[in-house]
Amino acid sequence: MRRRSDPRWWRGLVVGLGLLVCWPAPVRAQSPQQRAAALLKQGQALLKKGDHSEALIVLMKAQGTFPGAENQIEIAAAYEGLDNAPEAAELYEKLLNDPNLFGKLQSRARERLDALRARLGRITIECRVKDAQVQVNNRDVGTTPLPASVYVEPGSVTIVVQSPARRVELTPTLAAGEHKTIKVSLRPPPPPASTALPPPTALPPPTALPPPAVQQVRPRPAAAPARRTERSSTPSRGWLLGRRWTWVAAGATVVAGVIGMGLGLSASSDYQEYKDSGTPPSRYEELEQRVSDKATAANAMFVITGALAVSTVAIYFLEGVLTRPSHQERARPSHRASRAWSLTAGAAGQGGRLVFGTTF
Repeated sequence: MRRRSDPRWWRGLVVGLGLLVCWPAPVRAQSPQQRAAALLKQGQALLKKGDHSEALIVLMKAQGTFPGAENQIEIAAAYEGLDNAPEAAELYEKLLNDPNLFGKLQSRARERLDALRARLGRITIECRVKDAQVQVNNRDVGTTPLPASVYVEPGSVTIVVQSPARRVELTPTLAAGEHKTIKVSLRPPPPPASTALPPPTALPPPTALPPPAVQQVRPRPAAAPARRTERSSTPSRGWLLGRRWTWVAAGATVVAGVIGMGLGLSASSDYQEYKDSGTPPSRYEELEQRVSDKATAANAMFVITGALAVSTVAIYFLEGVLTRPSHQERARPSHRASRAWSLTAGAAGQGGRLVFGTTF
């Protein structure tokens, strides 16, 4: 008698084959280059649809994942779609300077750059000071020295170049297709000539005041000749002897003026060295600080000199007033009048004669 076969093993075979078919394949990790390529295709699709802002975001991610020239060309195309032609032109020019760009990508970049140069203006900024911040139309374009030209829309352009010591703002005007070279100087301005005071002049030597005239009173004709005794009066010189403080103030004025002139000449020498084209750029900041400090010190000394000169003149007149005799001394007579009374007896029968005389 034949044994009947068990159908359960057929069921197990079918289940096993189904599991093999449905088992998911292992997912392999993509390389950065593959991810960048996928993002590039996504960005190109968005550019074709006209969604330039979203395409720019995706293309920036692709460039950050794996840099490539094709990514940058598509980024420049997104800039053009967003009406940002200056940045697109600068990116095309940067790509053309890359020796690894060739073939169709190079031809495309050259064609687009020529088209943008025809409708934009171009500026080359030259500045001897390094690491100065540069802004063009409120757009940060880097620090000096700039590696390439800056593209702008035609019309008035605002250029701001700023260093820790100085800020310069220029507003040139460019036409379509025009290329200008702008030279920016961040040197400190020369010290103004009006701050330099003339050297103080020597004051005239003090002169002694003449003694006051002695008033003489003649005796009366009827009186006997009187003797005159003259007494000279010496005017008081006050509590300050002579004009010593005038000379002290004048000497201090001359010393302060000489120091201010020396500082001014030293600042001028440093400024000439700063202007010299042969000066190494590494000394610019040191020379700028030295010129500023010496000019400030010279101006301060000139102000002190002026104040001392005014004080000298004031002391000169003050000492003159103190050494001049007072009004009471000038009004006081130099001698005192003495009165003499004499009584002379006359002859008999004649009365006595009274004689009044004044003796000086």
